[in-house]
Amino acid sequence: MEKQFHELHREIWSVLKDEVMKGYAQSTQAAGGELMSRLTLLIWQVLVAVVALSLWQFFATVPVFGRMILPPFFFSQPGRCRQPDRQMVRDRA
Repeated sequence: MEKQFHELHREIWSVLKDEVMKGYAQSTQAAGGELMSRLTLLIWQVLVAVVALSLWQFFATVPVFGRMILPPFFFSQPGRCRQPDRQMVRDRA
């Protein structure tokens, strides 16, 4: 079974390789000649996560125009996720 899979994979790749490489070249040109580096991508991912968690915490704890945007009962609060860990550390000490 595995040998048949590898043969099929080689056959498919031999047919599609030129198209894949052409698409890769076009996407590289559209991005200004270079793709985003891994470090830049990681920084953007961390930034998006921090902003999302910050907005979630804010809207779950602070009333905006007199009402809660994200009711804590349904959406919890990201800042409270670490409380059990802190309590466990205090209990062990």
